[in-house]
Amino acid sequence: MFFVLSYEARLGDHHYLHAARVSPGMNTVFNEVVNGEKRGIVSIFRDSLEDKSLDYSIQNPAVYRSAFKTLPGYTFYSYHRTPDGYIMAANPDCHGNVIRQESGE
Repeated sequence: MFFVLSYEARLGDHHYLHAARVSPGMNTVFNEVVNGEKRGIVSIFRDSLEDKSLDYSIQNPAVYRSAFKTLPGYTFYSYHRTPDGYIMAANPDCHGNVIRQESGE
């Protein structure tokens, strides 16, 4: 929901929806928002978790900083500011940077 609301509010130049490993067979999702040179990480789960016994960052302390680069069978979503306005992107199997792909890098 944060991703969709951020898209509608035009929050940042780029917004990536990431997945990261918690433990074998368990993943989580977090948001990376980039605005110019500033980068922010937002996880509703991390920000609202109160019961420490459910805190899966204990198993993987980098869970909100280290996303999967590839995950076969999953779709990676992002949005980007372009000269023509904001665009939504979906990349199968891997995290992608639409701007790099369009410029041929």
